[in-house]
Amino acid sequence: MSSKVEKLLKAAEIARSERQQLGEVAGIVDSVEELQAIKINEIGEACTAIIYAGIEAETTQGLERFSLNERDLLELFAQRDKVLAGAPAVPYHADGKLCRMFDADEFMAVVKAAEAHIFYNRTLANTYNGWIRRSETWEELQEIYHGVSLPDDLQEHLDNLIATVSGGAQ
Repeated sequence: MSSKVEKLLKAAEIARSERQQLGEVAGIVDSVEELQAIKINEIGEACTAIIYAGIEAETTQGLERFSLNERDLLELFAQRDKVLAGAPAVPYHADGKLCRMFDADEFMAVVKAAEAHIFYNRTLANTYNGWIRRSETWEELQEIYHGVSLPDDLQEHLDNLIATVSGGAQ
């Protein structure tokens, strides 16, 4: 895991801990349903941070990093559409590098890696949210955060879905 992702997860963990302490001390969280909503938001924030941190993909220049924030994704998918329409090459750039021409195959490899990264992390968040929704006590919910191991049945569900949809790519 890259240091950028580790820092983002640490920041999400600190925010989670602060919200838990605030809720416990100030009595802000009055019900399991309220805590479920907070936990779902926490998972969503962590998932988004991981997606935005991006991917590393092999290109003709070696292993390059590509951020995947909203602007990056708009541009990535706009260029993907050009390739799908028949463009032999499109302009794009890796993080911190000058824009250059990517041939269609090279660019689609970056797109596929980005799509797999997004799919995996959104599906993982959805699976955590399912766990949150079925949890019925404050104590159960306190133990759920991004990065904690899923219960066996949910991990199996996630693994099967990933394998079916994307051939196991993460």
